[in-house]
Amino acid sequence: MKRMLVVLFAVAFSVIACDENNGVGSNGGGGDVYVYMTDFQSAALGAFAVGDSSVEIIPLNELHTDATIRTTDDRVFVLERLGKDAVIVLDPASPTTPVANYSVGNGLNPQDMVFVSDRAYVLRHNAPNILVVNPTTGDSLASVDLSSVADADGIPEMVDGLLVGNTLYVVCQLLDQTQWFSPTGPGKVVALDVTTNAITEIFDLTISNPEAITERNGRLYVSGGSWYDLTSNGIDVVDVPQSQVTRLVEGSALSGRPGTIVTVGSTNDAWVVVSQTWPNGAVYQIDLATGAIVDSLAGLGSPAQIVKSGEALVVSDRGEATSGIYVFDVTTGDALQSRITTPLPPDALAAFGTN
Repeated sequence: MKRMLVVLFAVAFSVIACDENNGVGSNGGGGDVYVYMTDFQSAALGAFAVGDSSVEIIPLNELHTDATIRTTDDRVFVLERLGKDAVIVLDPASPTTPVANYSVGNGLNPQDMVFVSDRAYVLRHNAPNILVVNPTTGDSLASVDLSSVADADGIPEMVDGLLVGNTLYVVCQLLDQTQWFSPTGPGKVVALDVTTNAITEIFDLTISNPEAITERNGRLYVSGGSWYDLTSNGIDVVDVPQSQVTRLVEGSALSGRPGTIVTVGSTNDAWVVVSQTWPNGAVYQIDLATGAIVDSLAGLGSPAQIVKSGEALVVSDRGEATSGIYVFDVTTGDALQSRITTPLPPDALAAFGTN
């Protein structure tokens, strides 16, 4: 993948006007949404608040073309994946000058950061262990070995994490890196006690190549599956107290592979991004009790990610004719404003208070 062309930012500023009330750094938790944009040849980072009509570009030199975003109450973290293998730390009050930029291990491909008090657990796709760091400085604090969970190549392929109380749940894909990262079987969820860093339980999923995890009422919901086999696709429900895993939704019912999943308020519903026959996709509302499709969002072409910001559901869409940011009511699915265009196809999203 190529690195971003520096001239991108001059172009981006001329394409997108900046609202005077744009939320960049407005209050460190006041509903700002950050968006990572890429066409895999160049990349950009931007921010906006729900209700804005444009995205404000944050000029960061040579931003990697494969990255994702996480936030805490007062920091934004850009995880640059394979090829950069680094974390950029930003202060939302002054995002143009990074607070820090540190490596998480050459070639180890960071996928997620989960924040626990004054430390962060970095999940790396090409490492057998979790790296525990000071999130602001990158100083290494500990390492948690998950090689016992791995398949024959010795790597569990950690992809997503979720903190519930004192337990960190880590989603492991179990892929064969010698065979183009093909699944070697169903994935796993590893439960880790963050007070001791000890593994307390391992849940065997029914889906292969899992991607995302969320929680509702003591149950975990894990989405994903093979890109080529709908029988391995779907959403698993992990009943933690019962140590039981069952398939909640089949990939065939969604006509594709489910990805990012976001729960809705105090209801039993969740929104999930589904990748269908390329380049098509959808965002469905799922009843977590029955697995039934309740609703879908209108006007989308190729949705990539979703995130909650207050009572809004924000969607990034990478479709050729539909590219941009969409904002819906998180409960009803009604559109709240017109599409926000972006200079590059939007991909990863992060909002304060949701990561």
